[in-house]
Amino acid sequence: MALTTLLLFTLAGCDRGGSWLDRESLSCSADAYDWFGGLSLYLDQGELSDGIVDFEYAAPQDYIAKISGSYDAVGGDYDYSVVYSGYYLETDAVSGYGSVYHNGSVDLLHTVVRTDILGSTSSFQVREERYGCDGKARRYSLPQGQGDAPALLDTTWYTIASADQVDYSLEEADGSGGVTGSWWSDLSATYVEDYGADWYAEGSSYASGERYKSFTSEDDIYRYTGTVDYSPDGGQIWDYEARYQTGEQQVVFSVYKDISYSGTGTAVWTYADRTCEVTYGADGSCSYTCTDGEVGRC
Repeated sequence: MALTTLLLFTLAGCDRGGSWLDRESLSCSADAYDWFGGLSLYLDQGELSDGIVDFEYAAPQDYIAKISGSYDAVGGDYDYSVVYSGYYLETDAVSGYGSVYHNGSVDLLHTVVRTDILGSTSSFQVREERYGCDGKARRYSLPQGQGDAPALLDTTWYTIASADQVDYSLEEADGSGGVTGSWWSDLSATYVEDYGADWYAEGSSYASGERYKSFTSEDDIYRYTGTVDYSPDGGQIWDYEARYQTGEQQVVFSVYKDISYSGTGTAVWTYADRTCEVTYGADGSCSYTCTDGEVGRC
């Protein structure tokens, strides 16, 4: 499908924020665009002058400082940045082209360059199409060499179910599993992660950037059950128990681990006959000391 800009009506001169979306002609009967919609939401908060929409959106999420950029309403090119605050990410730099229709539909292709608080960067492409109440976003890795094609990473389908709810389903390209859930107008989300025996979790996220999930997971020996709390700055608290998959079902050991986004932190492993305290270093090092006198490197 060609990514051309097909404006539903001609705009000229200067227009103030809140007028990009034509709510008399929305393609979806449920108007969720005051909190959902991505680039169409940002443009609705922007200012149009000489065919260019400039916007600076004060996102209501606690962990986003601002979203600002511009969109060429004639050529379809756009660039914007997301600046985070108190979060494990620093910035997202987004650059692409496509169509943002006045009825809420979009037909977009862009690249995201993501930088975290450790200075590490990653990049990926997103192809998003939304018509009526239904949308699809496919995420691709960037080509690593000349002549390489982008590789599909995952696909997210979503439906605007009401003014306060958007349901979605994400599927990994390798077929390993995916996520189903709902985004809500209070900027929270509820979801289920299902990767078979490897990982199953039910979770929630909030406008503060905090996340919580309860999980089960299996390896060749143990079955794990527990919870994970994620703080906005990337810190994680894991609290779980391990049991043998076969035979007796009593707890073999339990773990309470508190680590930062950089990987530093501590953990306590509790067995029936001993307890071990573990220390993690930013360089990936790991050492432990146990009550039975054993010490060493992980």
